[in-house]
Amino acid sequence: EMQRSLVGSEMCIRDRLKEAMLELTPIQRRTIYKLFVKNMSQSEIAREEGVNRTSVKNRIDGIYSRLKKLLEKK
Repeated sequence: EMQRSLVGSEMCIRDRLKEAMLELTPIQRRTIYKLFVKNMSQSEIAREEGVNRTSVKNRIDGIYSRLKKLLEKK
């Protein structure tokens, strides 16, 4: 029963995260994709996009902050 409850809460978290991701801008979603799916570093993302690493870091900080707010409001 405890196992079923944990699986249910994981599904709920996953669903909420999916919904929150849809609230991000396309560039924010692309950045998350590059970070977690392509496993790129901030420097690699910056190089690929022709921007400096600090702007990528600031974008990622903004994404985390936005996701946190979106997930807390639900």
